[in-house]
Amino acid sequence: ARVRDQQRRGKLFLGVGVLSGLTPILLGSTTTLPAAMLAAAAVGASTSAFMTFSQGIVQTLAPDGMRGRVMSAHTWHTQGVMGGFNAVNGLLMDVPWMTVSLLFGGTGMLFAVLMLGSCLTAHLRTLYGRGLPSDVLAGVREEWGDARIERSS
Repeated sequence: ARVRDQQRRGKLFLGVGVLSGLTPILLGSTTTLPAAMLAAAAVGASTSAFMTFSQGIVQTLAPDGMRGRVMSAHTWHTQGVMGGFNAVNGLLMDVPWMTVSLLFGGTGMLFAVLMLGSCLTAHLRTLYGRGLPSDVLAGVREEWGDARIERSS
């Protein structure tokens, strides 16, 4: 389903970003298989929602002639970072004192703090509070036409 309201889209982007950090903490603290399965589903849902919002914002701003290249680079970077952190997490699990709950709690909290800390920057605070600014959308409308914005909103 589309989120047409830019302000709501920005708030959801921040919310699912923070949840992407908090849900691994939940997963790391589970003690039963059913709870772990629910927590793993929450990790997947929050992470996929965060990445979908991120992709949608970048796609809205990318010019038509460059959209494929921009989206490829964006996807390559985000998934590369995820893969790199998975490799680091795997190496950290070889440390004798490391536990799953400590690893998931630490990395999850780090991401949640980074997401909340991003509110300190003016441009991201604006994105979270109001969505894409109307002057940016006006420039996109001017360049690509209103139909492009209506489809992506």
